[in-house]
Amino acid sequence: MSFAPAPLFYVMAKIVSDNYFKAEAKRCIRIRNEGGSRSSKTFCFFHLLEWLCSNNPNAGWHIYIYRDTLTNCRDFTLKDFQDCMKIIGTYNPDLLKGYGQKPEYNLYGNMVYFRGLEEDVEYPPCQICFINEAMEVSEAAYKAATKRCSMLEVADWNPKFTDHWIFKQEGQPHTWFTHSTYRDNPYVDPALVAKYESWCPWEFADLALDEDKRRPNAANTKAGTIDRTQWMIYGEGVRCAMEGVIFGGKDIPVKYVDAPPKVFQNRWFGLDFGNTTGTWAFADSRKIEGSIVYDCPIYGSFGNAGEFYTLFLPYYQTQAEDWELTNPGIPMAQWVVVCDIANPQYIDDLNAQARAHVTNVRFVPCKKFEGCVEWRIGLMKKNRVTLVNRKWIKREQENYFWDSIHGIQLQKAKKNGFDHFFDAAGMSIQYEVPLR
Repeated sequence: MSFAPAPLFYVMAKIVSDNYFKAEAKRCIRIRNEGGSRSSKTFCFFHLLEWLCSNNPNAGWHIYIYRDTLTNCRDFTLKDFQDCMKIIGTYNPDLLKGYGQKPEYNLYGNMVYFRGLEEDVEYPPCQICFINEAMEVSEAAYKAATKRCSMLEVADWNPKFTDHWIFKQEGQPHTWFTHSTYRDNPYVDPALVAKYESWCPWEFADLALDEDKRRPNAANTKAGTIDRTQWMIYGEGVRCAMEGVIFGGKDIPVKYVDAPPKVFQNRWFGLDFGNTTGTWAFADSRKIEGSIVYDCPIYGSFGNAGEFYTLFLPYYQTQAEDWELTNPGIPMAQWVVVCDIANPQYIDDLNAQARAHVTNVRFVPCKKFEGCVEWRIGLMKKNRVTLVNRKWIKREQENYFWDSIHGIQLQKAKKNGFDHFFDAAGMSIQYEVPLR
């Protein structure tokens, strides 16, 4: 057995010991581990879990390990758990059940369940729950999953957003925030240290100073490897303003609303296919006075057009019913959905679905050419951009950047996987909004 965790474990163990086990009045306590990449946040929690369960065998605890989706929980968080238990020397593959479905592990007579998080779901009671990569989780899903947790809640994340619901918990009763970086992990791969530190814009000796007093990092400047955002989030593990963000910066400010308007001047639709990544995004764009409000009611992975249509059809039917209530006797206009053309067969399949279900919807190809993404961004810029507050919209907005070379920003959108919704939004208006 090799039980040699990073320092964060001892911080958490003391918090739990002093504030739960030694406390006269038992209250569920919350630990929030914020920090950079490879700071051992997740492994330290699994060390804590092993320590708690080994000292409380057969306690009958139910422990839930959550991530934003079951797939991510299986592929990433469960693997971290297995790797950590193997390092400690206590892993037994015979104690893992439901590996390809809903995994669960018997840890010293206490059951550990690995699950994805959803909103509007009733979650079972538990003694301990852990939310891995909490930046990707909605507040509603968090509240649903933790409301019946009686002993310990732990969450971890890299602070890649500057505004998030979990930040509001700092300073609340029975809640402890920690901070750690790769420098707090004695086991981090030296190659990763070199990679992270190549992003740093400043001399390392000056990092304790205010930014305006730090000297530039001459070696990283010469090598052209500086990336302030990557360094701040994954190196230093601190929240920072996103530089080079396309929507939400000075050039294209955005406003968030809780729901799309019921009354509007015009309405357009766009659909980005998951041809290479599996992510589909359907945009519902509504023109109001002085702005276009962009929503994305359908966003996720679909294997084909039929799978997408199983969600699209009830959304269309609900919208048609709403239209009839607010506009009695006036037929709802045909929905023309402007689509990505990466897979033309999808467009044919979607039109076949529309005919089969007798819906007044037509799917048409977008206009695609060199620079068309930036052209559509220009179209969106012509009207004030208002976004409906959904977690996938906010995630894309905060991570969709202009590309750059050696720190020089280009007027070219970066293909980094955070463009599905904005591609669909741009396609929705490309035949309707004049560039000039």
